[in-house]
Amino acid sequence: MRRFIVLALGLWCSLPALANAQQTAAGPAVAPTITLVLPSLKNLFDDMKVPFDLAQDKKGYDTLVDTLEVFLVGIERDKPVGVRVISGGDTLHPALSIPVLLPPKGVIGDPKSDPNFKKLRDNLWDLDLKTAPPPDPAYIRQIPTPIRTKLPGLKLGTGERLMFGGRDGYMGRDATAVHIATELPEVRSLKGLVAWDFPAGTDLAVMLDGKAQKPENRLKAFAKLRSEMLGAVKKKADEAESAFALREAGLRQLVDELQRFYAESGEIQMLLTVDGEKKNSSATLALTALPGTELEESAKLVKPAPSKYALISTRDAAVVFTGHLPLDPLRKKHAGELHSVIQKHVEHLIDSDKAKPEPEKTADKSALGILFTAIRDVATQGELTGALRSWSTGGGKLDTVGVLKVAATEPYSALLKGLQDAGGPISVAMSADKQDDVEIHKIVSPGAARQFAEIIGADGAIYIGLAANELWYAAGDGVLPRLKAAITESRGAVGEPSAPLAMSVRVGPLTEFVNSYTKRNPLPERPKTAPAAKPAAKAGGDGGAKRPSLPNAQRDTSKSPLENLQALMGDMDLQKLATDAFQGTDDTVSVALTEVEGKIRLDTKVDSGLLRFLGTVMSKFVKDNLSDE
Repeated sequence: MRRFIVLALGLWCSLPALANAQQTAAGPAVAPTITLVLPSLKNLFDDMKVPFDLAQDKKGYDTLVDTLEVFLVGIERDKPVGVRVISGGDTLHPALSIPVLLPPKGVIGDPKSDPNFKKLRDNLWDLDLKTAPPPDPAYIRQIPTPIRTKLPGLKLGTGERLMFGGRDGYMGRDATAVHIATELPEVRSLKGLVAWDFPAGTDLAVMLDGKAQKPENRLKAFAKLRSEMLGAVKKKADEAESAFALREAGLRQLVDELQRFYAESGEIQMLLTVDGEKKNSSATLALTALPGTELEESAKLVKPAPSKYALISTRDAAVVFTGHLPLDPLRKKHAGELHSVIQKHVEHLIDSDKAKPEPEKTADKSALGILFTAIRDVATQGELTGALRSWSTGGGKLDTVGVLKVAATEPYSALLKGLQDAGGPISVAMSADKQDDVEIHKIVSPGAARQFAEIIGADGAIYIGLAANELWYAAGDGVLPRLKAAITESRGAVGEPSAPLAMSVRVGPLTEFVNSYTKRNPLPERPKTAPAAKPAAKAGGDGGAKRPSLPNAQRDTSKSPLENLQALMGDMDLQKLATDAFQGTDDTVSVALTEVEGKIRLDTKVDSGLLRFLGTVMSKFVKDNLSDE
């Protein structure tokens, strides 16, 4: 358990913004720009019970809570716990506020008369989050000489401590909370607990306050975080240049979006709810952009409107996507960049396939020209308008129908004709069928049927439909009737305005797809990891309870938090756990982006199956790492 808690704290402590090893008295801290708050630890434990209940593992839940309780001595269970991100100078600093029980009498922060503060620091010391002065005089020899030399000049108050070890920073104690931050002035500027003023049932709130700091100052503070995030992307020794370029471009575009949201939002509020009765979860994010910003212009593009593609049936579909979303200049640029890097990487993968004959490689790249032209069309048009429906046909196989609004159909006709004239392993039947105003062309690729048997029918047929400014696609066993039905449905009378972007995914059928594909194409075996040590037996009592003690080697400081997370999960077979969890139809994740009363709104809903999977994973982790069995 110690390893788990160290990792959780490490994920927070190792944020790039916290990388500053040197602490400075940088002047008064500004108001927090981002606030994340839980209503209470008790509420968190109640939420954690939901996935364990779905996994039918009450014992696992009790074991986890009992172990966590050992590390939470002195902390109040019914008060808010919050993280405030302070934007000051040239970087971002998260500051944690923990509700700690008041001392029965005496001076707050005093080692002798404030036992709960001491217990908290004792627990953190065991997690390599050390403080000076230490919680116990016996620890004084463990404090490095430079830290001891620095202490007198800091003029720390009774409830203030310098932090070192797993995290450099400062700790401060006031009447209701203990605050942990990067700079001493930040600790001193934080007063009391993070306020909780949200609708009943809310289990997590995240807010961005655009009024706390000017946009240009927020942009300056984000710059260092941006540099560190992008600088952390390194090419792996065995990684292809095209794969690295794709990974780097994806991260850069994500950082571009985060930077704009952070610097140009007037307000962002995200509320998460876990429903203990219905056993599901939902989240709502509402955003208002600052006037006169690029983000405001982008937000104006998000408007509900009637869509003929919303008429396409979604009955029994495993994947549903419908969109009619104009792209702002930044996203047009991103789409153009992705077109280039995706094409280069896919062509690299084709060329690297030693088992594939050269004529088949050439034909595959020609056929994929249709896909790359479609991506380029989205970028040049500055619009993502279309739909996708995918149905499970059993055994991991999917029938898929899609449509995309394109600038013109002539380039696609030319690509199909060129593929037909080339002959070779891929054949093309032009105008093989027709439905309403859509000419349906048929590509037959035996090689694709072998390689992608889950999404392409046994006959290797892929259907491409062309009409005025429309590109249709269909593949799968017996998919042609579905394609024709979708075309006809889209020609009906357009109804009420729909969300600019709506998507839902059933995870069970996708798990079957992954199982089938990996069975035919096994992944390389990972080296086996040593099982984690089980916690030591606890002695009774509160602060006297013996904490689980795992070697520091379990947390490799040379690795990223993600790599440590992978090590923590050990040899857990997530694929098998997913197969076990997603047996029913309660496995849908849905997302909708729209505009409501002048705010951009993103709604997400998660069915019970996803929480059951989470519970199954947590149950397995507890059994492997914490249980006495």
